[in-house]
Amino acid sequence: MQISGNGQERGWGLFPYGWTGEVLQFVIEVWDDLRIPKAARLEPRITKLLTGAIVERYEREGRDWFCVPEAPDWNDEGKEVSRTDIRLYPPGPKRRNVSLIMEGKRLNTPASNAAAYVGVGGMMCFIPQGTVPAKYAVGLPCGAMLGYVMDGNLARAHVVVCKAIKAKRSLLLLSADGEYQTSQLLQADGWHGETRHRFPDGQFTIYHLLLAVRWN
Repeated sequence: MQISGNGQERGWGLFPYGWTGEVLQFVIEVWDDLRIPKAARLEPRITKLLTGAIVERYEREGRDWFCVPEAPDWNDEGKEVSRTDIRLYPPGPKRRNVSLIMEGKRLNTPASNAAAYVGVGGMMCFIPQGTVPAKYAVGLPCGAMLGYVMDGNLARAHVVVCKAIKAKRSLLLLSADGEYQTSQLLQADGWHGETRHRFPDGQFTIYHLLLAVRWN
């Protein structure tokens, strides 16, 4: 399968051409093989299990990129200011600030939880507000959200996430054409997608993977 790329976006620290699409599709394939124990219903536990499965598979397949779970960022005083769920680094020289960051949130818990998905602990982690920089992915072209759909109802999850994003479009700095839409980097299945955000220095893309939980 040929994967589209975004290697030249915004002239920043570049991801190799096609790498973002390769990683996103890889995560989808790893998830499709993953079964979650019923005792692991909390978001951090699901994320740890997914991270472990990602690492096991890319090591087995000899991929030339790597994954770091729960990576912290800190300020000039050494104080931790944020902690990302999953951070994936491209091949080549390992530069700490060039990575694809993924933030996981549960959906359909049975409450929709869409407000948390788009809120300060979800999509807003990637979004600057006035003079306050984003918590994640500053200076990078894109990031990703992982929606763990607890009841497997992807259609419902898709509807509530799209509605919540539309309601918060101003705070999310959505571009004029930036609402949830099919992504050229992903196989079109009707659920995964992307949103586009207008930042002062250019466009930022958030990729959305809606992942139906399969219980063990």
